[in-house]
Amino acid sequence: MKTLIEHRRVQGVPVLEFYDPEAPSRLPLVFILHGFTGNKEDHLVQGYVLAREGFYAVSMDLHLHGELGDTPFVPAKVAPRLVEVIGRSVENLAKLASAYEESKIADASRIGLMGISLGGAVIYHFLPRRTPNIRAAVCMIAGPSPIADITFRNVQKLFPDFGVTDELIAALSVTSRSLPFLEGVSDFPLLMQYGQADPLIPVDEVRRLYQELKRRYTNPAVIEFIEYKDVGHETPPAMYAQASKWFRKYL
Repeated sequence: MKTLIEHRRVQGVPVLEFYDPEAPSRLPLVFILHGFTGNKEDHLVQGYVLAREGFYAVSMDLHLHGELGDTPFVPAKVAPRLVEVIGRSVENLAKLASAYEESKIADASRIGLMGISLGGAVIYHFLPRRTPNIRAAVCMIAGPSPIADITFRNVQKLFPDFGVTDELIAALSVTSRSLPFLEGVSDFPLLMQYGQADPLIPVDEVRRLYQELKRRYTNPAVIEFIEYKDVGHETPPAMYAQASKWFRKYL
């Protein structure tokens, strides 16, 4: 089995693609979305592993990150624009999902989404507008919109250089709480993974939101919440192993 890694722009979005160019049939497609301050290169290992497992993996730069941002990355310039970052990244993800419909190797009728931290928040915002070809998602250590103000209050405390102000938190709170949280996603395969010791994302609040979502499902087996003891705002290998298992099951 060969594994090809390509760097290109698709619909103006910089991506890294990982796939077997000699695959006998079209491969299920998985988009990887990195966290705040990160870029598509952060997930070289995960992209390679997914390709070896039979997926067509695409790691993308979020808005104002990687090739779509400044070099070097300055958190204090981007943090106040996170609403814009999420909104534009949602748009770019939708463009990519459509663009790969023309691929002869990637199967854009079977798409999975994997997001880490900010990337997971982008997925939460994207899912209500998903199309039927989006078959499954995995969100790791990501702050859902209903608790955005709590998350950013923690960011303000732990990372004062990021420039998160009280005014920004108030504005984010109004914006995020006015957004429907995953409306219309009942019975969509969703895996949520969090560290119990995460100083940024309050796991008890996410656990509460998970229970709210689960009550909307007629088939609760397709939504799952996994907590990791003594894990902070990080993604241990077990999270990626569970993500691969989820995609193998639903894609």
